Amino acid sequence: MKTFSEWLLESLANQELPPEPGSAPIPSGHVRLYHQTSDRNVDSIRKNGIQRSRSRGKINQDPTVIWATENPFYGDLYEQGIATVEFSVPVCDNSMNSPCFRSPTYVMGEVVPPESIMAIHEYWHSHARHLMSDYPKPDDETLRLVDGFRTIDEDYRKAVDFYLNFNK
Repeated sequence: MKTFSEWLLESLANQELPPEPGSAPIPSGHVRLYHQTSDRNVDSIRKNGIQRSRSRGKINQDPTVIWATENPFYGDLYEQGIATVEFSVPVCDNSMNSPCFRSPTYVMGEVVPPESIMAIHEYWHSHARHLMSDYPKPDDETLRLVDGFRTIDEDYRKAVDFYLNFNK
C-alpha cells in the first residue's frame, strides 16, 4: 500500500506549475479575470469549469452569479485554503451570448468552460516557485534542508514534492 507522500509524489510527477499569474496570453477582445474559491473546488472546476449553479450568492445574501474581477478580490493571489482561477472571456455588449464579463464583478452566463481557464493558482504553487528560485541547483545539503520544509504543512509538502520531482 502506498503512503500518502508516495501517492502525492506520483500525482505531481507529470504536473507543471501553471504560468505565472497574469502572464498567459488571452484572445483579442477578451478580458483576464480571477475567480477565487475554496481549494476543495479545484478538481471540479478543472473538469467542469466555473458554474453559476455552484455560486454561494444566495448563502451570502448576494446575487447568484459567477463572481470575478480583473484583480483577485480576497487580497493576495495566493492565500491558504483559497484557489485563484485565472480565465478570460469577452467583455459583454448587447450582441453577445454568454459567458461574458459584466464590469465590475461578475460573468454573465451559466458556466465559464474549462477551455477558457488559463490557470488555477493554488497556495502551494508560490512555495514551489520560491524553492525553485532560491535553490535552482540543489546539492545534498539543500535537499536535506528543503525536505525538512515538508513538516510545516500540507502546502509545503506539495511544494517540496514538486520541487524534488522537478529536480530529479
